[in-house]
Amino acid sequence: MFIFTNKISKYKPMQTATQVTPEQVKKPKSRKKSTIIISVTGIVLLIIAATAFYNWDYLQLYYWNARYNKLNPGNKLYERPDWVKDTLDVDLFRLIRPITDKDIDDQQLTELEKDIAKKVLISSTKTYLHRTSWHISADKLIKLKSAYIGTYQGSDIMDDFISGKTFTGLYFIINPNEKVLGKDKYEFHKLPKGYTWANGPFYVNIYDISEKESPEFKK
Repeated sequence: MFIFTNKISKYKPMQTATQVTPEQVKKPKSRKKSTIIISVTGIVLLIIAATAFYNWDYLQLYYWNARYNKLNPGNKLYERPDWVKDTLDVDLFRLIRPITDKDIDDQQLTELEKDIAKKVLISSTKTYLHRTSWHISADKLIKLKSAYIGTYQGSDIMDDFISGKTFTGLYFIINPNEKVLGKDKYEFHKLPKGYTWANGPFYVNIYDISEKESPEFKK
């Protein structure tokens, strides 16, 4: 004969293998959330690193321009002293852009010729800098006894198209001194196929210029 008393109420029920506490239920969710945060952070850092790697040249030029370029529009620009001494000309660049349907329509061509020309147009809309036949003549600078080549109008980081390849560089927009302009008789650097000149100012490479007058002309 079994006798049951109220003492049995003092004992807690035995936990089975399938029973879990509220704290145990929350832990997997917390771990899952932490894993997601770590994964997202890793992906973001990877994207930032990849972007920096493929735009390293641009970032370096941007940093240099932001830190060291103290010029204001209207400031005078001069040819590098060593270039003046060696009578080297300064190349002038301008933007080129892809030829459009409108460019072809504006030409004196038959409808058939226009249709044929439009079929070979490139799909890109990207613009590039390209060397022009205009330049700053070192001989004229020497004759005028001044390395002054024009006034600064602004700056831009651009892709320069040279011999079928592109190079990223920092360029100053310049209003050239007309007294020292020269022009080549021949265009040594032909435009890439499918491109034409865009309306816009002249550009000069920052490595070709100086912010101060050449010592040669200060004597």
